[in-house]
Amino acid sequence: MEQEAVHKLIVGTFNTDLGKKLMEHLKKKIVDRPSYVKGMTIDEVAFREGQKDVIMQFMKELNNG
Repeated sequence: MEQEAVHKLIVGTFNTDLGKKLMEHLKKKIVDRPSYVKGMTIDEVAFREGQKDVIMQFMKELNNG
C-alpha cells in the first residue's frame, strides 16, 4: 500500500469525533506512560516501545501528513 493511501486511512479513521477520542485514550494509556518500570524485563520494555512507536506514527501522520 502506498504512503498516500495509508495517510488517508489514518486521517479518515482518527479525524472524526470518535477517532479523536480514541487517539486521546491511546496517547494517555500508551504514549504518556513510562516505557520502563522497575522490575520489567528488556522484552517488556521493547514491547511498550513498539506500542508507543505505532501510536506516534499515527500522530505524526495526523499532524504532518
